[in-house]
Amino acid sequence: MRTENKDSLTLAHHAAIASAYAACYVLTRYFSFSHWILPAGLRLVCLLLLPRRVWPALAIGETITIAESALLDAPPYGLAWMIAASFPPIVLCMPAVALIKRHLNMLKPDGHLNMAMLLVASMACAALNTLGNAVALASVHMPDGSPAPHVAIPVLLTWFLGAYLGALTLMPTLLAIREWVARHGDVLAWRTWSQSRLLRDLLFWTVPTLAVLAVAAPHLDDAPRQWCRLLMVLPVAVLTARHGWQGGALGGMLASIAQASTATTVRDPQMIQAQVVLAFAISTSLIVGVRMAARVGPSALLRIPFFNHLRMAHAGVAFAEAPASPTRAARNHVQARTRFRDVFEGTERQPQAAPARVQLPSEAPVAFESSFATAVQRTGANYRYSARGLPLAAFEPAVERELQRMASELIPYALATGPCQDISLQLRAGMDGDRPWLVLRVVAHRSGEASIAFRSPRRWAEMIALLGSRRLDLAAMQAHAAMHGGMLRVRQHARSIQASFTLHEPRLIEK
Repeated sequence: MRTENKDSLTLAHHAAIASAYAACYVLTRYFSFSHWILPAGLRLVCLLLLPRRVWPALAIGETITIAESALLDAPPYGLAWMIAASFPPIVLCMPAVALIKRHLNMLKPDGHLNMAMLLVASMACAALNTLGNAVALASVHMPDGSPAPHVAIPVLLTWFLGAYLGALTLMPTLLAIREWVARHGDVLAWRTWSQSRLLRDLLFWTVPTLAVLAVAAPHLDDAPRQWCRLLMVLPVAVLTARHGWQGGALGGMLASIAQASTATTVRDPQMIQAQVVLAFAISTSLIVGVRMAARVGPSALLRIPFFNHLRMAHAGVAFAEAPASPTRAARNHVQARTRFRDVFEGTERQPQAAPARVQLPSEAPVAFESSFATAVQRTGANYRYSARGLPLAAFEPAVERELQRMASELIPYALATGPCQDISLQLRAGMDGDRPWLVLRVVAHRSGEASIAFRSPRRWAEMIALLGSRRLDLAAMQAHAAMHGGMLRVRQHARSIQASFTLHEPRLIEK
């Protein structure tokens, strides 16, 4: 009985997915034409984000929609065309997407999208979509004996451009919206919308600018109309410079819609030229925008369980083992002022120095007591350190390294919330029966005004170098803590912020 109920639920689940996909497919196809194929973007997004177990449902949903159109249009073109046109392009794209996902990670270790992988997948699906259309066109048989349409190279390039631009219109936009929702949390709050710089730029100058160009283009001659279409690329570049790849994705979608609205005839050569320029601009903006975002910190996509699990599956080991050490230049800076270089170099050499069970000199307290104090004081804040309970020397070196790494991330995170008067680092360790426990707590007490040192970018850069921080955001730190069997909690109050990192049953050194 349970098996039957489970099977019925699975069938109902697949039927719902197929119906939803078919409805979205029909909606996007309604606004498409030969060189602007929006279903290609919908197809790619579903293959990238949905698990393989529901791919058959996607194939069924797409088959239903295109088979209906092929059946209605079959009399003029023959039975062979109807069969070829009824074959869903998503089935051709499934092996290609699966192969690309196997060899290229969708997310980088810092959680940002791998735009090279997404663009390769877009081009591969566009090429396969073009191949399917070419086979269908080659199978046309005119009932009256007249010559069938010829599969020409310009037609193939037009189909490829349409599928690629359609993918660039929808796929990055949906991912950008998903990250924006993850970054801001409560999207229904008025404050979230009113304080969004990206939304203000879209509403107050991007949409009006594109609307004016789109309305004016059809009433102009060929040359001025083409200039209007080319000028629609500028908002994509500006939004990318201001907001990274998210701005480029949303600006590219709006510019693509605006360009498509200026089409006067099907396969207009000038229109196709403008779309080629737009496709190149969107592709470049996405790649450049992701590199800009990578300099700021990890992506908010890590706050979404699906993307976080995907990142962990591909790069979890590298993320956990990545050394939190400064650069060579930063190490030289530290050597002149503190003993922090020895701490980090000892941390890097410890795995090769001796077997894991051999106790090594405990250097984490040196960092907690002196080196961290030097780093925090660069921003004008006071630093206090206290430890109670079991000494760190009782735990394995890996536990000490993890505490040091987490502290080097929590301190910049706490300071970034606002001007702080003092930073307190508290270490508590003990035994609950025969099970050890360890808590690292960072408490930052805010001050009224930011000091000159706090506002100095040079002081901040020195502090980051001294700590060896990678500037992880809260979601990345929580994922990192979970990977090591711990838990990270952050509480914000009116005058302070408190972050607690708890390690359950950290390993003691065997005597």
